[in-house]
Amino acid sequence: MVTFGTAVVEGIDVAEERSSHINLTCFKEMAESEEEVLVLDEWYTDTLEKSTYRVPMVFSSNGREYQNQQKTKSGIWFRDLRRVENKARVLVHWFSPEEIAEFLDRNYENLVMPKKENSLNFESIKKIFSRG
Repeated sequence: MVTFGTAVVEGIDVAEERSSHINLTCFKEMAESEEEVLVLDEWYTDTLEKSTYRVPMVFSSNGREYQNQQKTKSGIWFRDLRRVENKARVLVHWFSPEEIAEFLDRNYENLVMPKKENSLNFESIKKIFSRG
């Protein structure tokens, strides 16, 4: 969480940095002890592919409702870390557990057409981000 009055979007950078260093060993051990299969992915932090994020998404908030007059100092900021191209954006509300599960199940390869066509599949994007 970011302190009141500071730029909330800056907290995304902190969350990204911390997400690269998360130790997932305890989660693996818990899954093994319960005989569950746990699939852990990692996502590259940049196009150089030298380091990875260990969580799929990060959030930042200072508790203030989003105000258009103070865009970067209010609201809940979010970034999907699964693709390098994704940028931080403000959310209208926190995701519910069901929304997070649905979000993580999405196949992002279907959102963007091949680069040679250089155009986006806007209908898919509208469906995903029109909620809220």
